Amino acid sequence: MHILDRDGIEFSLEKLVNCSLLDAYRVLNCKRKISSHNEKVFLIPKYKLNVFKKYNFYLQKVSLPQTSKVPIDDEIFLIENVVAEFCNNINRIDEQDWWLYAACHSSGNLRIISGIGKGIALSRFLPSNSGESNENEIAKTIMYLQRFGMEKNIKIFSPLNMTDLKISPKIMHEKIRLKKCSNMDRVIADFLSDNNGITPIITNENFFEKFLSNKLLCAVMFAISLILLEIYNCVEDNKEEIRDLKKNVLVKTRDMELKINHENFQIVKRLFDVLENSHNPIALLRRTSDLCREHDIRIEQLSFENSNNQIRIKTSLDRISLDKLKSIPYMEVEKVLNDEYEELESNKKLGAVICIKQP
Repeated sequence: MHILDRDGIEFSLEKLVNCSLLDAYRVLNCKRKISSHNEKVFLIPKYKLNVFKKYNFYLQKVSLPQTSKVPIDDEIFLIENVVAEFCNNINRIDEQDWWLYAACHSSGNLRIISGIGKGIALSRFLPSNSGESNENEIAKTIMYLQRFGMEKNIKIFSPLNMTDLKISPKIMHEKIRLKKCSNMDRVIADFLSDNNGITPIITNENFFEKFLSNKLLCAVMFAISLILLEIYNCVEDNKEEIRDLKKNVLVKTRDMELKINHENFQIVKRLFDVLENSHNPIALLRRTSDLCREHDIRIEQLSFENSNNQIRIKTSLDRISLDKLKSIPYMEVEKVLNDEYEELESNKKLGAVICIKQP
């Protein structure tokens, strides 16, 4: 785990006005297609989300220096993202809240980071010999933030004495005083160590590990599962009328309407049959994510079997780990892909297929 705290990293926020989650992801995919290899583009996560409603989203773009050398086996966190979570932990930052962090770090420079919600609008290093007071630099930064859409309110997080801070009376500001510390770098690093929910800008996780740890994806799948459950319950309540087809039957849920008649009956019937025999994968995916993280299982191939409500994983583990997995409830070592398993040394990696079941 490494915190990237350096000059030369550029941030930009683009506001996507009144669009659905699907539209926001379409814009995101287009931006990623035209981004260079050292640019990271992602949507700022929302606290509450209804997949059928329209919202204002923020698209974050981070341009990393071309010369950055990152250890291949390390997770890299931007100090800006860690600071945003650190400030939110002290005083909640809502999605539309503008905020500014200002503190002197161990280099002796004043560090100013600012944004809206979990998004980063700017990040500045100011040398101690710049000739300007800290209060003036903070005031100028707040005025500059109006170019990014900041209007009337901002939260200021700082251990500095800001009695001489002069800001336009049109801008309401709340000062959140941080505890004075001679090494704010260490405070931020310790906060990161104690909080595993912060997303790294660079990680060595593979696709399946990202999939299982993606909270937004799980939330969307959970929402879809609830909607399908509503449809299933409504169809179940009107099953006799649908079967007789005496008239058009309107199945209505909170999010959609479905009119069933003789023309679409076969399609609806197939949907009904699928829903009747399907399992909700969310709990099983969460169990799989927890077990893989706890036992350091690297996923090479993953498949979900709806008929048996289980997940099969192809992986590579040493013999000691394989033997340990055999004793875990709801996890089964289905087969070992090496015929000489008994003769191999315990520290050698073995190909294996394990099965995780829902209790």
